[in-house]
This record gives sequence, C-alpha cells and structure tokens, in this order.
Amino acid sequence: MRRFSQWFVKEQTEEENLASSLMDKIKIAGGENAKGDALYQLDKDLRKTSGEVRIAQDVTTTNP
Repeated sequence: MRRFSQWFVKEQTEEENLASSLMDKIKIAGGENAKGDALYQLDKDLRKTSGEVRIAQDVTTTNP
C-alpha cells in the first residue's frame, strides 16, 4: 500500500506541474486573447512535448 501511495503522490505532483506549465504557456501566448503567431507557436511547442506524456493506463507501480 505504501508503494502505491508513493507512486500516486509522484504522479499527482507530475500532473500538477504539467498543468501549471501549460497554464504558463497559455498566459504567455496571450490567454483568452491569443491570436495568430502566438497560437501557432503554442501549438508547435505543445506538439514537441506531446511525446513526453505517458498515458496513465500504461503506467503501473512496477512500470512507473
């Protein structure tokens, strides 16, 4: 149970960091008022990082 709890806390922390990073990028792009080049750059940046994200269902306590 402790191992699962450690894994869960680690995953939750990573997800919160990812969400925070995405929010920062959206704010830099102009938030709700983002247009044109800023949206293109945001999309390009998000496309680069999409390969780094793992689907939760593919992760287990033995394969974190």
